[in-house]
Amino acid sequence: MASTERSVPAVGATPDRHLPVAGLGGRSYAFLLDWHIRILAGLAWYAASIWVQDRHFIPSETDPSFWSAAVAPALVIYLFYHPGFEILTANTPGKRLAGVRIVDRDGRRPGIVALIVRNALRPVDSLVFYVVGMASVLITRQAVRIGDLAAGTVLVYADGLDPRHADLRGVDSNGTDKAPDATHRP
Repeated sequence: MASTERSVPAVGATPDRHLPVAGLGGRSYAFLLDWHIRILAGLAWYAASIWVQDRHFIPSETDPSFWSAAVAPALVIYLFYHPGFEILTANTPGKRLAGVRIVDRDGRRPGIVALIVRNALRPVDSLVFYVVGMASVLITRQAVRIGDLAAGTVLVYADGLDPRHADLRGVDSNGTDKAPDATHRP
């Protein structure tokens, strides 16, 4: 498979520069980070609200104030984590930590409509414990899930380097050494 098949153009760079597409491994790592962050955020909200309401973690009786103050906001955090962060920043904390980002097929930041479409189809991708999304990533040329196909978006490595091929010495995305050799004097 040619390298351009698994990459998208890098905006503002030379025409031959491409961003490597994040495959199943990069996507899964970012997803797991995001999943843990949103679970912890939702649980933190829930725990704080039941503490303020002076209730047990799993109350024996509930009333509308419990649902509106504890459960509903925790569900909103969990369900709107991805669309909220992606619309505001075109990224999520987990993607940022994993070193990946969302771009359109031209290598630019995707528009709001594309991000809404991408996230609206997240439930389809998550069918059968994300098997549908994983299958789509494995069989499409640019390793995209169904939401990405519909939105025209791609997940790429943020710094332009595929970590499987990165030099451990610290070479930046332009191919230059980040830490110059002490014997080299300009």
